[in-house]
Amino acid sequence: MNPFPLSLGRIDHYTLIVPDAEVCTRFHIDILGFGWVREQKVNAGSAPEGGYDMLNHVLHLPGDPSRVVVVTEGLTENSIF
Repeated sequence: MNPFPLSLGRIDHYTLIVPDAEVCTRFHIDILGFGWVREQKVNAGSAPEGGYDMLNHVLHLPGDPSRVVVVTEGLTENSIF
């Protein structure tokens, strides 16, 4: 029995772009049962060298660590996120 009520077919990840990655991440973990994978800070091009303009929280789907959701937050005013 699939513990996740939706059949996602061959999708291996999806990304949410939100104003507060921490709040969205807590909801996914505490309420929806997603699991923590890692945090990533990225410079997608709008931060100075050595800086970051994007924060990703990578979570795995409940019962399926091979599929993930990426919760993304822009960290600078000029971030594309």
